Amino acid sequence: MATKHKKKPSDQQFKNLNFSKRALLLFAGLFALIGGYFIFKTFAAVPPDGSPPTISNNTAVPSSFSAAGQSVQLTWRVASDATFSCYYDVIDYSETKIYTPSNPATSDSYWTYAYAAQQNATFHWWVSCTNQYGTTVSSVQYVTYSPPQPTPKPVVSLSVSPSTVKQGASATRQWSVSNSPTTCTASGDWSGAKAATGGPESTGALNSVKTYTYTLTCSNSGGSGQAQASVIVSANTQPPPPGGGTPPPSGGGSPTPPKPTVAVVAKPSTVAYNGSTYIQWNSTNATSCSASWTGSKGINGTIKIGPLSQTTSYTVTCSGNGGSATASAKVTVGTKPAGCTNNCPIPPAPAAPTAELEAPPPDTTTDSSTSDQLANPQAELSPQKKNNSGKHLLSLLLGGLLGELINVVKHSGN
Repeated sequence: MATKHKKKPSDQQFKNLNFSKRALLLFAGLFALIGGYFIFKTFAAVPPDGSPPTISNNTAVPSSFSAAGQSVQLTWRVASDATFSCYYDVIDYSETKIYTPSNPATSDSYWTYAYAAQQNATFHWWVSCTNQYGTTVSSVQYVTYSPPQPTPKPVVSLSVSPSTVKQGASATRQWSVSNSPTTCTASGDWSGAKAATGGPESTGALNSVKTYTYTLTCSNSGGSGQAQASVIVSANTQPPPPGGGTPPPSGGGSPTPPKPTVAVVAKPSTVAYNGSTYIQWNSTNATSCSASWTGSKGINGTIKIGPLSQTTSYTVTCSGNGGSATASAKVTVGTKPAGCTNNCPIPPAPAAPTAELEAPPPDTTTDSSTSDQLANPQAELSPQKKNNSGKHLLSLLLGGLLGELINVVKHSGN
């Protein structure tokens, strides 16, 4: 039996077999390399216990602002197991801020940023931090826009009490103001600057029969406020009290003090050269008097004046709570005797008045009429007084002429 021999592969067949094995081996090696790379990245390069960053204490200081451009400090704290980066968003205005430490952060890191508010509107913001283990987003924080409140204008309250008085009485103005005014100004029937803190103030005597109206205007940076009040003054029908002045008003207050009066006379009012006279004065409603020739005097009195060489007027002014009054008396002096140089004869002194000068009546007229009456001590007060005054002046005039005649006779005999 013949032995069969296997066919020996040809050289071409051998080449084809070697190529297939080599391709298979090459593909297996490449697959192993890629798989090993992913296994290494998954298990060998990642620490076994890492975690994303922790964000805390994200705040804004201040938490509100009043105008665009105001700086607000945004702060946050980050804890991470590995190198991290953070950014924040501000809505409605956005920015991105990246922080990358030069070394891996292994403890708390504190970050801050001064943000200028872009609009007059509330905005909000948050922080997002990332490391190789993941990303953490903070809670949202709001920064409130609080516009400045305008200053309210003053509120003014004004009243007058009582609201109705009699002529010559007074009332009290009372006012109060809120919202911190800087100035208060009066107008109408009063004027000038008034206390911005409020207060009472007397009107003083209201002497005109009319309605007095008072206006008060107070101002601050927010504007002005105004109030108005009035008082009605009616006629006073009560008779005047003795001594002049106005009666006590029925609506309250004090009576007007009566005006002083004063009368001045010279006894005699005509004297010879080098003669003398007596000046008498009397006043009412006065507390002090002064004389033009000597100064302060009592409210009534008599004083001798002489020797006199020229005609002179002697004036007395008296003052009191109701004002002042003035009166004068003129003393006419005769001519210097002929031939008389230094040693002129002195006529006999007149007799001193035996009675005080009668006081003038109370002054119930204007100042001008009062002055005219007091300047003329012979003014008509009553028919009886006029007759007495004329007789008295006549006797004085005759006495003066008789004294002058005696001096002439004596001089001729020498």
